[in-house]
Amino acid sequence: MEQEAERVHQALVAALDEHERSQVNAVPFEVVVTDEPNAAAGCTRTDRSPVMMITSSMLELVAGISETKAYDEAANTETYEAYVTAIVQEVRAGRPVHGVDPSAHAAPWNTDAHKLARQIHLFDQQVAFILGHELAHHYRGHTNCVQGRSDAELQRDELAQMLSHTVPPFEQPREVEADMWGVVDLLEAGHDRPGGSWSEEGALLNLDFFRRVADRGGQELVMAFLSTHPPSAIRIPIVRSTAQQWTPGYRPPRMPTPGDPGGLRIPEGLPIPQGLPIPRNFPIPLPFPGQNGNGNTNGNGSNGN
Repeated sequence: MEQEAERVHQALVAALDEHERSQVNAVPFEVVVTDEPNAAAGCTRTDRSPVMMITSSMLELVAGISETKAYDEAANTETYEAYVTAIVQEVRAGRPVHGVDPSAHAAPWNTDAHKLARQIHLFDQQVAFILGHELAHHYRGHTNCVQGRSDAELQRDELAQMLSHTVPPFEQPREVEADMWGVVDLLEAGHDRPGGSWSEEGALLNLDFFRRVADRGGQELVMAFLSTHPPSAIRIPIVRSTAQQWTPGYRPPRMPTPGDPGGLRIPEGLPIPQGLPIPRNFPIPLPFPGQNGNGNTNGNGSNGN
């Protein structure tokens, strides 16, 4: 799993444009052994060096989801539902994530070549969304500790970073931006990939799991990964909309800093959970189907498949 995650990480970095790639090419990527499913991008406390990680537990979770989903598609069963329900209960109880029970899958489907290829394909797509999101935190200036940024970019991102630490609603739009750029990166990296193009389906599988954890726990979020990210009710339509917008070379709009003109409104009808500390008008433009990053009509939109 660690080796496959490293291959996905390398593909994501290679798919970035030159300016973005120059900022993250030398950032260390590590798999940290811990019981909590998580991933992060940040800076070391000692010398402000950029770092990026995913936990072994997150990889275990992704592997379990991809295995059960692929098996169900081949055998017409429902082991994904059973696995995810069991893991949600484990996470809620503070117990480690575990893999799939070997007795849940039987021959011949558990070793079927098409099932195994589909399993790897799903695993790669899920990991690509997670790592693409974390890479975006670095090259979009959310951490502000990578090399290769201009003085103007550093000044702009320092101001945005200060706001995110002092005014909580400003942190979550940065997570939205990382979602959009992470989806674009995974589609760029996987649009002509042997074994099948990457799409947003891995992202949606991840977000489905996090939605279930949050739904079971209400406001009591036991995962640090959930407490720092917008709810899946916000993230899922944004991921889908970005994928619909994507064509090779597409880039989402940047997040305006204070003083810039206001961004676009959230699409009407998007569910906003009661009490959520996110303003109705994001300080970041959201992509709409049929528009490109500048708000112009784009007749070549793709669903990312």
